[in-house]
Amino acid sequence: MSFAIYSDFCDQGAEPKRWCALAARAGFEYLHWGHEFASSHIYTAKELRELGRFLNASALSVVDIHAAVQADGDWTSSDDVCRRKGVDLVCNALRMRDAWSATGAVVVHPVYRDSRKDTPGPVDQITAMYRSLDELLPQFERAGARLAMENLPGDTGEVMDETLRRYDTPVLGICFDSGHANMLASIGGFAQIERHANRLYATHLHDNDGVSDLHLPPFHGIMDWQRVVNIIRSSSYHEPLSFEFSLRNTPFHQAGISDFNLPEETIMEFLEDAYERCARVERLFLEQQQ
Repeated sequence: MSFAIYSDFCDQGAEPKRWCALAARAGFEYLHWGHEFASSHIYTAKELRELGRFLNASALSVVDIHAAVQADGDWTSSDDVCRRKGVDLVCNALRMRDAWSATGAVVVHPVYRDSRKDTPGPVDQITAMYRSLDELLPQFERAGARLAMENLPGDTGEVMDETLRRYDTPVLGICFDSGHANMLASIGGFAQIERHANRLYATHLHDNDGVSDLHLPPFHGIMDWQRVVNIIRSSSYHEPLSFEFSLRNTPFHQAGISDFNLPEETIMEFLEDAYERCARVERLFLEQQQ
């Protein structure tokens, strides 16, 4: 067992080599790739080769890849043009996985019913998501890859439950976002993950105050890390623990300065501190194996 860091921990969306090189200097060996997550960028074969050479030279391995989603490219959109663009973005993530020999899943944001809203749920989007899954799952099966649906803030779990029943295949599973589950801890946020532990294919581990989606490194918030570890240990997950935190809400953030413009020594202090926090979670995991 080891652990991976979110590649875009300064939330810039660009310059992946810069941030990944700093992460490697801090001791991280694995990446959860999230660059261009909030864009409609399609990585070209040339870009993938260039980044692949960089990753190899930096002794960095990619675990999982977060498929991009954008307003005009959403694989769950009821607008078919937008949906098809979103499917293309997921397929691009699948090609990234193959090009970099990533070992984990491609992570996507599914449709969900929001406990914070008094609405029956996006029925048209659910239908669109199923259409996309009908197109995507055969491609993932041929590639020997897995697609993981992430639990999201406010997610009641109903749509995920139904989707996993509908597609009873090992190709489709879930991504355990600990921060999102913690925001719903009182109404079953963790239970949603525990129900599907046998199909847990990815993790997005981070901390918060139980209210806001802060994406903090471990032990900066109120997360019950023992429970998180127990869930993962009882699941089908066997990749390095993948963390999805950023610098922006930590003590290393400086008011009035974008995180990606901070002095390099400040960013390195953040990374070294975060590494030790991730190692504490790993030790919890390993202690239970003994």
